[in-house]
Amino acid sequence: MQFFFVNRRLIRDKLVSHAVKQAYQDVLFHGRHAVFVLYLTLDPAQVDVNAHPAKLEVRFRDSRLVHDFLYKALHRALAGIRPGQPQAVPEPASVIEVSPRPEADQNPAPASPATSGAGYSRPPQQTALPLSVEEQISSYARLQAQPATENRRQFEVDTADAAIPPLGYAVAHLHNIYILAETANGIILVDAHAAHERVTYERLKKQLAEGAIQSQPLLVPLRVAVTTLEAELAE
Repeated sequence: MQFFFVNRRLIRDKLVSHAVKQAYQDVLFHGRHAVFVLYLTLDPAQVDVNAHPAKLEVRFRDSRLVHDFLYKALHRALAGIRPGQPQAVPEPASVIEVSPRPEADQNPAPASPATSGAGYSRPPQQTALPLSVEEQISSYARLQAQPATENRRQFEVDTADAAIPPLGYAVAHLHNIYILAETANGIILVDAHAAHERVTYERLKKQLAEGAIQSQPLLVPLRVAVTTLEAELAE
């Protein structure tokens, strides 16, 4: 269920698979794979279609540029998606403009196409969630401790007075595994273990962005034999 076309020719390419996998690594659970149909249009002089006897593979003249273009276009499109947000109608295939590099060993410049490519329209500017992760967790904990009638009443009040969080409000914990949440238009089932991993992961990403990742020394120091040069480098 993965289809990739280069200048309207269906091909298989490990480079493309790697770019798609990298773009989805933040939003797909491990062991899962994206379903996609991608169309790539570029100068025919930049691609060799005779790389495979059955014409199922091609060889890109600048494979790194193609890989980076696909990764950035998909990553940019996925970054703008939020729960409950209407999706734009896919646009026709975009065009990648590739010019020969002046020198063979020179790093390729990143492509800057007019559209986001990969059959997606350019997503809107990313906006912050109505509530922070910590606020949502606190809200869920309070609601979990209340009777079901209190949850319903709280949900109706919040629906009328304030914006509903992207994942709604928790109303039940099923089999100690799943969290059942209610939104204005339906329900959402959340894997509590996966959600906890995601919250921890997002917290680490935030700490990394702020340059203040919390660390804890080992209870028992680990002795490592190093050379003088390695010790100076570590210091």
